[in-house]
Amino acid sequence: MNKRFLQKAFKLGLLAIVVSLAISFIIVLLGFLLSTYSFYVVLTDSMSPDIPRGSLVIARRTRYVDFGLGDVIVYVNPIAKGKYFMHRVVRLELEKGFVQVMGQASHVRENVPLYCVRGVVVFSTPYIGLIFYYANKHRKIVVLTLLLITLTILLYPELAKRVRKHAK
Repeated sequence: MNKRFLQKAFKLGLLAIVVSLAISFIIVLLGFLLSTYSFYVVLTDSMSPDIPRGSLVIARRTRYVDFGLGDVIVYVNPIAKGKYFMHRVVRLELEKGFVQVMGQASHVRENVPLYCVRGVVVFSTPYIGLIFYYANKHRKIVVLTLLLITLTILLYPELAKRVRKHAK
């Protein structure tokens, strides 16, 4: 066999191993993050200016009270089932089974039962959430675009060779 061919095969095999290990690491890391943290996109201005509309928020999941006054919590509204809200804790009534929350942009206080609390906000970054929101909303377009980009990357070297060959 050709020595050059064996070198290419070895490099390709090594690259495949490195890529496989990297993908495995990312999958394990994502599994850990998704079991411990939840990701949310802020769709309203209720927490502006601290957490503006379009922010990507990471909340540590909680099943018990591990938050205090001033913390921003994510909770599901018991009336509007399935809708998540994010407000700051302004009063703790643990013996009564609820916390009182208030949005930063509004001055309306609401009582939230403790069983509705889903997490405590640990990180937010402005406007990045809009990318995820629109990508989720327009999945078909995103998948098609990613497919076209992948095909372009895979086919580009071959196309470039052919163009150079015909240019000579």
